[in-house]
Amino acid sequence: MIACPNCNRRVFTRRDMLYATLEGAARCRICGRTARLDVMSRWLMSCVLAIVLPAAYLYGGVFYSGHFFLISIFVIFGAWAILAFIGFPLLALEAAAGNASVDRKSGRLILAALLVSAIVIDGFIRARFE
Repeated sequence: MIACPNCNRRVFTRRDMLYATLEGAARCRICGRTARLDVMSRWLMSCVLAIVLPAAYLYGGVFYSGHFFLISIFVIFGAWAILAFIGFPLLALEAAAGNASVDRKSGRLILAALLVSAIVIDGFIRARFE
């Protein structure tokens, strides 16, 4: 368990990080304030993703797929959650100023907008090549 940076009680578990928002923000169950992954933790997870994913895409044969953008969205979100779950004992939290800038509802809206735009762009490109 990791201590909350606001109330200094050991509250956050691996499961909290698995269900955290995109920036690693989660609510403390005791004090109710928001904490998020600190800059170093987010930077480390981003570097691991930037190093591992291109190789995984290349050897998986995904680079030349027409749906690369859609696959990337789900792979990156899933890999971020898995890295936060696995690396949990090494991560640190910092107090967040307020609510998360990207909460679950706005995250779903962003995902829907990205999916619609990817489908439209893919359809446009397909129409130009045929």
